[in-house]
Amino acid sequence: MGCPPRRPGKSQRELGLVAARRRGRVGGRRPVVDDDKRAAILARRQRGESIRTIAAGVKVSIGVVHKTLVDAKDS
Repeated sequence: MGCPPRRPGKSQRELGLVAARRRGRVGGRRPVVDDDKRAAILARRQRGESIRTIAAGVKVSIGVVHKTLVDAKDS
């Protein structure tokens, strides 16, 4: 008893994701940093605070702070 033969082309999951995108729904996790938190992170860094201090104050991880700062520098 083997597996049924595979259909050529896109999988059902891929077709479902494409259909959801067409309806304006995007999969994945919601972003942790909203506009207010992003502004707070950038302002605190401008004042010279460390990444650890910013993370503790804004209640996000150090990685999130670092990624926010790198994204802001690139744009």
